[in-house]
Amino acid sequence: MRLIDADAIEYDFNIKTYSENRIIVTKLLADKDTIDAVPTVNQWISVKDCLPEESGDYLVWALFACEEYPTYSIVHYDADFEAFGEWDDIFDPHTFRFLDSEFEEIKGVIAWMPLPEPYKNKEGETHDQ
Repeated sequence: MRLIDADAIEYDFNIKTYSENRIIVTKLLADKDTIDAVPTVNQWISVKDCLPEESGDYLVWALFACEEYPTYSIVHYDADFEAFGEWDDIFDPHTFRFLDSEFEEIKGVIAWMPLPEPYKNKEGETHDQ
């Protein structure tokens, strides 16, 4: 979803004359790069509609086992398993080594969305000093 008030543009467009509309359309087309640069807002996607195409971390709205009501969290999606969950390392306390990893699925995911791009300051760095 774009952060542009399309209703206001449509209202302005409808109350103007044909020649004024032509000027507005010409200006909008000239400002296309500016409009394309406007940030978009991610929308929740129901898991009933689709799942992510790629493995990675996603923001989810889910009913976790320890919660009474749904809440949001950042969890991993594994495309091979087609499931949201976490990788848990299996640790052997006798040898002090990790033996293996197993994927634990989170079953209560209702919806998901991609994470926003990381913060960057004016210099393009992800941290301020």
